[in-house]
Amino acid sequence: MIPAEDAGRRSVAQGDPAADRTLLGKRYRARGELVEVLCTRQGRGALALYGEPLQLGKPKTLPASD
Repeated sequence: MIPAEDAGRRSVAQGDPAADRTLLGKRYRARGELVEVLCTRQGRGALALYGEPLQLGKPKTLPASD
């Protein structure tokens, strides 16, 4: 993510367009899990923090209820 005023001035590395999507309701984590982002809108583009792409988080398993 970059500020809107910098959007036209920064160059963004382009990856695979099919893989560069942000998915609705998914959590994305930075390395070391210091930052976690919950996506409330999906669309084109990948999330990154300081140039490092955020990784899609694995869902947490809930205990079974009887």
